[in-house]
Amino acid sequence: MAILTAELTQNIIALFGLEKLNQHDLEQALDRIGKIIFSRVTLKVVEILPPEKLEEFQIAIESEEKNPGCTLAFLETNIPHFFDLVNDEISSFKKESDELMKASSL
Repeated sequence: MAILTAELTQNIIALFGLEKLNQHDLEQALDRIGKIIFSRVTLKVVEILPPEKLEEFQIAIESEEKNPGCTLAFLETNIPHFFDLVNDEISSFKKESDELMKASSL
């Protein structure tokens, strides 16, 4: 995922207890979680960014395949405390996942 740095990836692995997965399953889990986190962060970013920056954000996302890291660079530059926002979304998703699992076991 465009926004998952090595540090954020390690945080996800530890928080969700993914350490024991084999490499294939780990990559699949990280891909799924990463997509969810990216979607959640994108919704927050759209709320935060001024309208004139939204088009630049869209261009960065569309350019990511040809220019890896451009989305992350844009977000780091334009969103104050960006990594705090990402970590908050990771924690929030973990909490919601735990609550769903708890509710489903009742």
